[in-house]
Amino acid sequence: MTAPVPAAAPATALAGAAERLRQAARWLVVTFGAVAGVVFAGIGISSFGSLDADTEHAQFVAALVGAGAAMVGTLVALLTATALAAASAVGLEDLVMSVPGSSSLGRAQAAVKASPLLAPWNGKPADFVESVRQAASGYRDKLQEWRDDPAQDAKSVNRAAKYHDYLSGTERAVLQTASYVRLHTRFRRAGWILAPALLVATAGGVLFVWATGAPATEHVPTKATIAEWRVPVDQRAEVAARLGATCAYEPTAVPVVIIGSQGTEYEVVTDPAEGCAPLRLTVAGADVARTP
Repeated sequence: MTAPVPAAAPATALAGAAERLRQAARWLVVTFGAVAGVVFAGIGISSFGSLDADTEHAQFVAALVGAGAAMVGTLVALLTATALAAASAVGLEDLVMSVPGSSSLGRAQAAVKASPLLAPWNGKPADFVESVRQAASGYRDKLQEWRDDPAQDAKSVNRAAKYHDYLSGTERAVLQTASYVRLHTRFRRAGWILAPALLVATAGGVLFVWATGAPATEHVPTKATIAEWRVPVDQRAEVAARLGATCAYEPTAVPVVIIGSQGTEYEVVTDPAEGCAPLRLTVAGADVARTP
């Protein structure tokens, strides 16, 4: 079919809007990239230094879950922003593809069909695409004929050139419209991913900081327990000196009171009776025998 040739090709302001969206996406990539750097720098192996074998299982799991959530949330936000920045422009072939109407490309196709730009083609992208191809092919043929025989009238070439220019301008406007609608749709949907991802990353970071910043939980008995500390041979001389010369206890077995425990070790206080100085010590659990 032949469309009327206007004096100027149609134009659209959506090209600038689409470029601004792409620029915003690039800034999102830079921003989330910086956030990812901070997160991965803050969540290092050294950050687990405050956790040891005496740490409560729940506290250790909380640190792992927090670190994982912070990393996953940040990565999802970064990948989503990267996908937006790398969103490709719509091409002619995309206008005639069979896609779901709810997809970003489907919405772009619907916007093109409803656009007055395709009114000469009854809102049918396939007819428009075919016209673009025919116009390009016809212009090339006319131009080649004129080159082969420059003496012939150039009016047919000029008409083909004008029609080709008109369709090229319409094509640019149509593709700019489709690109903007597609990118705008992706931006709106990306918000439903970015917001939860950032919330997960923030919650994970807070949980990790709490778990690694809180001191390891100590197991403290509800009441003091009387026991006997069987002093290792290599420590007996030192212990005897610290208990004092007036201490009547044999350094091989010193009465103590258990006041706390951490893993396989006990925190004990020696009995100050019998002229002995009270000592607060951390000893191996294997060397302590509870008194019945």
